[in-house]
Order: sequence, then C-alpha cells, then structure tokens
Amino acid sequence: MPFMFELIFGSALLLCAICLFIGIVSARQNHRFFEGAIPLTASLCSFAWLLLALFWHGAFGPDYSKLRYTIIGVNLFGMLAAAITAAAIRSQRSWPTVPAASILAVIWLYIGAISSVA
Repeated sequence: MPFMFELIFGSALLLCAICLFIGIVSARQNHRFFEGAIPLTASLCSFAWLLLALFWHGAFGPDYSKLRYTIIGVNLFGMLAAAITAAAIRSQRSWPTVPAASILAVIWLYIGAISSVA
C-alpha cells in the first residue's frame, strides 16, 4: 500500500511539474508575460515548498504545531485562489496554471488531513 501512495503522489507531482513548465514556456513566448504571472508564480512557490519538504521534513514546521497548520492552510487556500484566478483570466497562457494549482490544492489538502491524524 505505501508503494501505491508513492506512485500516486509522484504522478501528481510530475503532472503538476509538466503543467507548470508548459505555463512558463507559453508565458515566455508572448510579449504580455505578466498576464497570469501571479497565479503561476504562486503555484511555482508552492510546488517548490513541496519539493523542499520531500528532502527536508522541517519545511512544514514542527509536528502538531500552529506553524505547520498555518503553512498548510495558506498553501491550500493560495492554490485554490490561484486556480480560480487563472481560470478567470481566460487566456491561453494561463490554462496550464489551472490544473497545476488544482493538483497542488488537492495535495495540500491531503497533507493537511494526514498531518492532523499522524
């Protein structure tokens, strides 16, 4: 069962990385780079935080601390806001940000659920 979780989590991170890469490439090819840059930047920062947490357990803060739940909550609601904002922009440059931010929001929700139990 742990292998299945690692497979699903790794697949979600890989899909998120692909969406973010496509978003960066499509944003760089256009002269209006800043359209949709805030949701893309927020998604990249949240993704980087997740990658940091894979290698350093202290990235989320101490277990059962208020800091840990604040970090998880801010990232969760930030990714929900980024997905909604990117969807509201309705440009071709921001469409990869919507699934990336949505996947990140689900991952943060899962981390919050696991952190509250474990």
